[in-house]
Amino acid sequence: MANLYLNSLDHAVNENPVHDAKLVRYADDFVLLCRPGKSGPLYERLKRYLEAKKLKHNETKTRVVDSRRESFCFLGFELSNRRSV
Repeated sequence: MANLYLNSLDHAVNENPVHDAKLVRYADDFVLLCRPGKSGPLYERLKRYLEAKKLKHNETKTRVVDSRRESFCFLGFELSNRRSV
């Protein structure tokens, strides 16, 4: 069911260069990747989109992270930015 509701979100983010962002999604779990300083407006647009579709936004699972400085978990995997040597 999540694919039906969120497919348009995938296309709206990933196919629109204006957003300069990428959405990575598995069913109803997703990560929205964007440039530093761009998260606020994208997050507000995301909330409006979910409300318009009458979908619940799980605020306890939602957070803004600077992945260059801290790790985060997605689908049981811890993701972090590391420099290769």
